[in-house]
Amino acid sequence: MNITFIYPKMYWAKKTKYAWQNIMPLIYARLKALTPKDFTCSFVDTRFEEVNFSKPTDLVVMSITTMGAKYAYEIADEYRKRGVKVILGGIHVNLIPEEAKLHADSILIGEAELTFPQMLQDVKNGCLKPEYKAEGRYDFKDYKIDKSVYKGKHYFPLHFMETSRGCVFKCNFCSLAPMYNQKITYRDIDNVIEEIKNTKEKFIAFLDENLGNNIKRTTELVKKLKPLKKLWVGQFSLNSLTDPEFVRLLKESNCFYVFIGFETINEDTLKAMNKTSNLGVLKKTLDNCLKYNLPIFCGYINGYSEESEDEVWKAFEYANSFQFINFMTNNLLPFPNTPIYKELESQGRLISEKWWLEDEFLYNHNPLFYNKNIDPKNLPSGLELTKEYFRYKNIFKRFIKSRYKFSTRLLILLINIFSKYTHRVIGN
Repeated sequence: MNITFIYPKMYWAKKTKYAWQNIMPLIYARLKALTPKDFTCSFVDTRFEEVNFSKPTDLVVMSITTMGAKYAYEIADEYRKRGVKVILGGIHVNLIPEEAKLHADSILIGEAELTFPQMLQDVKNGCLKPEYKAEGRYDFKDYKIDKSVYKGKHYFPLHFMETSRGCVFKCNFCSLAPMYNQKITYRDIDNVIEEIKNTKEKFIAFLDENLGNNIKRTTELVKKLKPLKKLWVGQFSLNSLTDPEFVRLLKESNCFYVFIGFETINEDTLKAMNKTSNLGVLKKTLDNCLKYNLPIFCGYINGYSEESEDEVWKAFEYANSFQFINFMTNNLLPFPNTPIYKELESQGRLISEKWWLEDEFLYNHNPLFYNKNIDPKNLPSGLELTKEYFRYKNIFKRFIKSRYKFSTRLLILLINIFSKYTHRVIGN
């Protein structure tokens, strides 16, 4: 039996010319490892190649995000017209399963390790169910990936991997929080290290929602990671980096940068997000990263539901005063069935209840809700602010004023200039 795995690009995104301009999606290596040997697998990455609907296949499998949902549905509908069965899973399907069912023969709810094998068995036996819902959480026993599914793709040489799933926080905008419900599962550290030893890539990216969930465990991990001399990046909560000794260990273990979702510097907005960080924690974290020359990739949420236009620009200027290795800000995206979505919906403030299916919002990055203090027409878009951050005058101003060591400042300068180019290409 033939399976075609398909990665659906974000609907509005331009196709790139080469595979190396993209990052390998880990989910399909996980699915391939769960697939019995008597299945023949192929993979299509729509970020740089077209779907050949005429190529024979028995089953199409897609893991979809909200930003890629519309394109995924179009692909699914075309295959189903041709009599090919389609399976959909992923974050968006978990958020709004009833919508996904309209475009699939079956959907997977929960972690793939607990649903995908049974679904394949039922396909072989001719008794496919319309839905497979995981019971409980996956414990990472016998965790494997199989990157042979990407043979011939030649992605950017970055190895994605997981050491845990879940997060202790319950931010009301997070699309993963409803799925994990503040419960975290951990992978055996020796198993993680073994995978790193066996990968040829020199750059590791941990996909954990928050490597700061368990400082003791992460400390053990990075101490074992240090001798392998791999550059690595990961995501941390702001409060997990207030201990200078922990930050020192991260840097010494060859951490290239940390990603932190600052979200905003407005205390009232943080409370509205159900976050507890404050400016004192922020300053301590920034000081620690400066002390040990650990660069930061900064993530902001722009124009939260109660913020004024002045507050949006105040948050931007704060970010613009610090030399971040990269900067990403987006207008608040109310993902379906998240707490913030339900709040805006109940208040009648959503401009579109299914914005992820409408070109007006996917292509133009228009505001998705009515902010109480900003006319939607006057809200600076995340794209505008990102472009402003990467203007040459701002890049060099931050370089001159930066308190990082000169070698780190220079590295960040070069990456900022590169980011200016990539944001211009991707963001148009």
